[in-house]
Amino acid sequence: MEDLEKYEKDMEYINNFLGEIEKNGTAVIDIDGGEIIKGVIDDLEKSVEFNYDCYQDAGKKMFEYAEENEKLKRQIKIKNEYLQLIHDIGFDYDGMNTVKGLESVIDDLVDLAIKAIKNDDKCVMYEDFDDKYFNILYEEIEKEV
Repeated sequence: MEDLEKYEKDMEYINNFLGEIEKNGTAVIDIDGGEIIKGVIDDLEKSVEFNYDCYQDAGKKMFEYAEENEKLKRQIKIKNEYLQLIHDIGFDYDGMNTVKGLESVIDDLVDLAIKAIKNDDKCVMYEDFDDKYFNILYEEIEKEV
């Protein structure tokens, strides 16, 4: 109960103090009022520090989530490219009508499926005429040794 009375008295002082500033542009603080105002300022500073820390933590989390989101998007792109390649090979295997030829197609499809599962973006999938090598996402990479 005593705390409530002190709080009400402090709030009355603060409201009078702010009213004085609003009316005159300035106000005089007595010794007790100085302690009240100092307490309010300390509380505000703690609040600002707390809010700053919260915002900083939230910013870090947002950055981490954005990084994770980009990784997941990349993995989906990799899988989509491998699946498209598997589809293209499976759809257009004309001329592979021997057992050896069909075994080769199946081996290629299994190899691509494994790379899709592993999100493999390190192996060479394409080569151009200038001896540049590219992964499944058409990003230039070094040739594996």
